[in-house]
Amino acid sequence: MVKSGSIAKFMKIPKSSQLYFFLMPFETKMIIEYLIQYDCVILSDRSQNSIPSECKSFDNISQSFCCPRRFFNDVKMNKISNSAYFIDSFISPVVEIDASVLREKQLSRGRLYFRGGYLGRDKWISYPNELYDLYKGLKSFMKKTILTKDREYLGYISKGSRNFVQEGGNLTQF
Repeated sequence: MVKSGSIAKFMKIPKSSQLYFFLMPFETKMIIEYLIQYDCVILSDRSQNSIPSECKSFDNISQSFCCPRRFFNDVKMNKISNSAYFIDSFISPVVEIDASVLREKQLSRGRLYFRGGYLGRDKWISYPNELYDLYKGLKSFMKKTILTKDREYLGYISKGSRNFVQEGGNLTQF
C-alpha cells in the first residue's frame, strides 16, 4: 500500500475504476484482513441511524464499503425510512466492495469500485489521494495474492473459485 500523498501526487487519479472478480468466501475474508491491517474501516451498506455501521461479522457479507478510518466522519447517509439509512456512495469517500455470493453450486461475480470524486455545484470535487492509494493497494494485493490471470464474464477468477468450478460449481453474474 502506498503511503498517502507520496506517489499519488504525481499520478492522474481516474474519475472511476473497477475490478470484477470471483472469490470464494474464505478469500473475501483475506481482503477484510488486509483492510483491517491498514486501519481501514469496513462499513455495512445500511444502518439503523444516520451513523454508518461498521461490519462486525463478515460471514454473510455482500455489499460493503471501506475507507481509511480517518474518513469515517465524512461518510454520508441517506434516510429511506424511519429506521433505515444507506451510504450515499456518490458523495462519500469510500471504496465499494460487492463480494461474490455463493449459493449452492453458483458463485456470483463481485466488484471492487473506486470513485475519485463527484460533480458538486458545477465543479468536480476530488476525494483525497489516500482513497485512491487504498483502492490501488487492495487491487494489487488481490491480483498478486488471490486472483489468477483467468477470466470469465469479464471477472478475474480466484484460485479458490477455479477449484470450485473444477468440482462442478458454476460462475454467474447477476
